[in-house]
Amino acid sequence: MADLVNFKHLKRHKDWNVPALKALFELVGLEPNKGVAVMLGGAKADEAVQVLQANIARAVEKLVTTSQRLQGGLPFWGRAILNEDELREQRGALDKAKALLESFQNLSSPGKLKNLKVDASEITGHRKGMDALEQLQALQELVDELGSSASYLSTAEQVLPEEHTWAVSMKKSRDEVLGQIENREDRAKPGFRQQMLAKLTALKNEYVSIYLSLHGKARLGVNDEKRKSAILQDDRVARLHRLSSIDLMPHQQFLDFQSRLGGLKSCSDITNQEIQAAPVCPHCGFRPGTEKVIQPAQAVLATLDTELDNLEGGWTKMLLDSVEDPTVQKSMELLRPTQLKLIEGFTETRALPDSISSEFVNTMSEVLSGLEKITVTAASLRTALVSGGAAATVSELRRRFDEYLSAMT
Repeated sequence: MADLVNFKHLKRHKDWNVPALKALFELVGLEPNKGVAVMLGGAKADEAVQVLQANIARAVEKLVTTSQRLQGGLPFWGRAILNEDELREQRGALDKAKALLESFQNLSSPGKLKNLKVDASEITGHRKGMDALEQLQALQELVDELGSSASYLSTAEQVLPEEHTWAVSMKKSRDEVLGQIENREDRAKPGFRQQMLAKLTALKNEYVSIYLSLHGKARLGVNDEKRKSAILQDDRVARLHRLSSIDLMPHQQFLDFQSRLGGLKSCSDITNQEIQAAPVCPHCGFRPGTEKVIQPAQAVLATLDTELDNLEGGWTKMLLDSVEDPTVQKSMELLRPTQLKLIEGFTETRALPDSISSEFVNTMSEVLSGLEKITVTAASLRTALVSGGAAATVSELRRRFDEYLSAMT
């Protein structure tokens, strides 16, 4: 009775829009024939609808995310891969496909799918948007995969001198890679991803080899560092350091020597794996672009070792020539016996003492600065002390004596 009371009208039974149903399933990446399961009713129909809606939701999410990423033109290696025309075209296709799929999200049951009023051709027409989604996702994956290598190479380019052959070659390769990625036909070719990755990997490996070679020239190894420490503690350095306080000595030569020796840096811990991970040595931060390497550090160290001998020999000859000068010989007559003995020992051996004492340095300074003989007579001294009266306090007597010495010298 209730059915009869509520009866309103009758109409022809609707048939399933099978072509549109198959096209919809295919559009979201499902087998077209799975759409037929919706028409069978029961649990399988409900399951097919759930799978369809899940794929639609995922597709809509991907379309939204990809469209947002396109706002910057898909940047890679300092440049936007997609030009304005292609960007506009791709975003338009994505937005249309998104709008269509969102309109199907309310078809959450077999009964609602039976009311599908869209033609199969209209659904198929949005295949372009889904194809664009796949292409852009593949391009994004390619950019992500190559991004770390591109970032590494960009930093490496700043590390080496701008005129270095690798830096010049890298710029050329970068333009070639960007040109190929920007070309839609090139990036669609089979094996394109592997070719680009191989190209960037080859550039990176070449840089690692170049950097390690330059690093080896600019830094001292373990044995060289030991040799440097030995030179710093060498008796020759100690002797020159003592003599540099004498005014006559060209102490700037010794300062330059110390500066060059101290400027030699050591680093033996670097490994190939570390430079593969980062383009700059994590231990010493060596940058060939700012730290010019004219000579290998090992060769510079050997040169400095030889130069130290020459420096000591030159200073020794300079001192000998000076003390043997006739004008200086007169000053030597005024030295104390112990001082004179030091000078005579030096001139006889023609070599510096193994250990230069402060007395030797002071004696040399006195002799070379020029000594003048001043004779003090008892009469002149007595006159100075009794000036102003024979009776005097201790402080007054000391003052008179100091004034006498000042006047004499």
